Amino acid sequence: MGDRSPDAADKDAVTTRVHELETALAERGLQQLSVSSDPEEALVLLDDKPVGLTPWTGETWPGRHRVVVQKAGFSDRETIME
Repeated sequence: MGDRSPDAADKDAVTTRVHELETALAERGLQQLSVSSDPEEALVLLDDKPVGLTPWTGETWPGRHRVVVQKAGFSDRETIME
C-alpha cells in the first residue's frame, strides 16, 4: 500500500479506508490477497485453481495458500503464503 504514490494528497484517507476494509474482511473470516507481476496479465492460481489475471485482488480464507503465477514464455513463480 502506498508503494505507487507514497506522497499522494489522499494518502491518509486511503490508508484509513484500507484499514476499514481489512477489518470488515477479518470480521467475516476472510483476508484479501493481491498479486501483481511484470509483465502483467499472467494467470494466477490460488491453491491450484485459476482465479484471474494479474494484477489480481481477491478474497480468501485465512491460512496457508499456494500461489502460482504463470505466463507463456516465462518461468512459473510459486510461493506459499500464510
